[in-house]
Amino acid sequence: MPAERPLRSPPVGAVVLALLAALLYVVHLAGLHDAKQSDAAGNALTDAFIAIFGIALWIVLGGLMLVAFKNGKMPTWAAIGALVLVPLAAYASFVSSDLYANQRGWAFIVPALLPPVIVIYALWIRFPALVAALSETIASAVAGGAVVALVAASALASYLDALAAPARQAALQAAYEKMRAEQDQAYAEQRARDEAKFAALSPDSSLRDYLEYMNGTDARARKALADARNVKSRQADAVALLQEEKRLTPLSELWQLNLEVTPALCDAYRAALRRAAAKIDPSYSNRLGEAIDLEFQLPNLKWLVSQHCDLHDILTDLARRLRIVRDSSRIDKLADTMEALGTQN
Repeated sequence: MPAERPLRSPPVGAVVLALLAALLYVVHLAGLHDAKQSDAAGNALTDAFIAIFGIALWIVLGGLMLVAFKNGKMPTWAAIGALVLVPLAAYASFVSSDLYANQRGWAFIVPALLPPVIVIYALWIRFPALVAALSETIASAVAGGAVVALVAASALASYLDALAAPARQAALQAAYEKMRAEQDQAYAEQRARDEAKFAALSPDSSLRDYLEYMNGTDARARKALADARNVKSRQADAVALLQEEKRLTPLSELWQLNLEVTPALCDAYRAALRRAAAKIDPSYSNRLGEAIDLEFQLPNLKWLVSQHCDLHDILTDLARRLRIVRDSSRIDKLADTMEALGTQN
């Protein structure tokens, strides 16, 4: 019978590794609990979190078993078995963690129980008092049997999941097709309502009713623009829109609406242009976007100036503001155009 290895040092290293394993274990299980509970980016971050702490946990558990073998009373046959079972246990833990993260269910018991079994066994082998209470042979057999049972449970969980996968995939496909059908139906209904709304427009409608179609990208935009010229209230509507709209971009086609450049229209446009100019400022985050939007107003500006709407002061101020925030020759050219239009008043 081979002589027993003497205990070489106090079990400080084993205790430290056990505590570190406990910390990693708690964090790892917390990550598993939150897995697949967020959006795609959050889930990817959680998956990475689980993998990192899981790998760290099993590295520490491997180190703990090595310390137990070197400084404890682990039988040789148990050490040989551990060389096989610990890697298998780590693999089973990761497989079951992935199953639980995606499907939930009882696979959670594998990553939840394997680390405690290994930690308890390693500490038992390392502490003489515990070995005296239950021999290393019995402790090794019990721990080994528990690990084998949990590895088998992981294999069973994987097998059952594979059996259920076709039905699960079919259910997901059916749910997806149902969602697509509902979306298509909702789109068709919305399109039908929109077509009916467009067909109902007439000279008695308001200019605002035509605005969304005039700025659209489909074939109705041209017809909407042509019909908007016949709206009976278009003059008053144009003034009201200029006063109410926060942006000038939706009103870039005023020059094509058969409007008269009355003092009321000129004043309303001047006020709207002044609001737009205030955003061409170094302190405004979207100043360059606002500047580019003003290019769409050039036809309106040329029309208004040609009809003697006095925009000199605001156009001069706009040119100055554009040169302050300029970042390209495009903005320089726009500033020059604004300045030239201002001199025509």
